[in-house]
Amino acid sequence: MDDFAFENDKVAFRVYGPALTDSAENNGTDCWLKRVDYPIVDKWYEGHEQGISYHEDHGEGYDPYHVGTSLGCGSIALWDTEAKTTDKLIQPNVYTDYTIIEKSADKVVFELTYHYNTKNINETKRITLEKGNQFYKAKSQFSQNGRTVNRNSTR
Repeated sequence: MDDFAFENDKVAFRVYGPALTDSAENNGTDCWLKRVDYPIVDKWYEGHEQGISYHEDHGEGYDPYHVGTSLGCGSIALWDTEAKTTDKLIQPNVYTDYTIIEKSADKVVFELTYHYNTKNINETKRITLEKGNQFYKAKSQFSQNGRTVNRNSTR
């Protein structure tokens, strides 16, 4: 659909976009494992359109993870201590907007915007993935009712 995928020479990730607003997916982060140091995301998506599953390893790696409604491998959710239910975890839906800040052979930096409808909270998540790393850095800034919350969550 309109996933936002990003990768380096070690690993690839994706998050789900507005086209999946009404699906089970939400803000979970999917991780694709690579055996090669060259870009694979576009190739795997093209293969998927031709019936070649990226959930099976064809020599370059694969997507072994089923995110579904989970947080996946690196997303964030809020805990509502005032919730009247036993499930106090609040997740936003898929990202609503993105901005690419930097894209080079050595690093990608971009921001994703999420909206937590139940509390009128917005999250702007800045993600940085550098060449040679298997992990990305994410820094989230929250606002509620248009006012910035002065606490940052860094993973």
